[in-house]
Amino acid sequence: MFFFFCIVIVQLKLDEVVTEGFCLRTQPITALIVQNLLVGEYSLYWKRSSHPHIPELCTTFSLSDFNVEQQQVYIEVTTPNHVPLQEPFQINYRIHNRSNIVHEYKVNLEQMNLIVAVSGSTMTSLLVPPLSSSDVSYTLVATLCGFVQLPKLKLSTIRPQSQEIDESIDKTLPTHIFVVPSSKDE
Repeated sequence: MFFFFCIVIVQLKLDEVVTEGFCLRTQPITALIVQNLLVGEYSLYWKRSSHPHIPELCTTFSLSDFNVEQQQVYIEVTTPNHVPLQEPFQINYRIHNRSNIVHEYKVNLEQMNLIVAVSGSTMTSLLVPPLSSSDVSYTLVATLCGFVQLPKLKLSTIRPQSQEIDESIDKTLPTHIFVVPSSKDE
């Protein structure tokens, strides 16, 4: 597996430090569990701007190996970056089933005081065919400006009974949205 990460033409000031880089896209992993995934090395090519005649240097760091476990359920969320106050907006949850069997889920959108669901049931059940996806959409209205908490999506399995939903899915879902004053002329 090959990862390539490149940052070009970044100049750091004396008190600045680069601490992290993230791989945003990888080659597909076909196995559900990969033990000791070899990540490789991170090479940093650098030179001092105060000494242009000194050649570029390369510093290489070995990256730690790690285990990867691909979840059988994955949720993709489509929501606007920001929404106008008291104007309806759409949020869509696409639930992917990466297994070879049909999954049935109970989907519940927990309402908060600051955002109100205005159409569609907040609780529904959903069949997701094998290696496919199904969508659940909600229309919401924000009643307060600022960085407002979104209603929390709760997903639980109905079928198969033994399938547990990993808590890491919750960490990938958006929790807040930025609400701006409405541009309507009043």
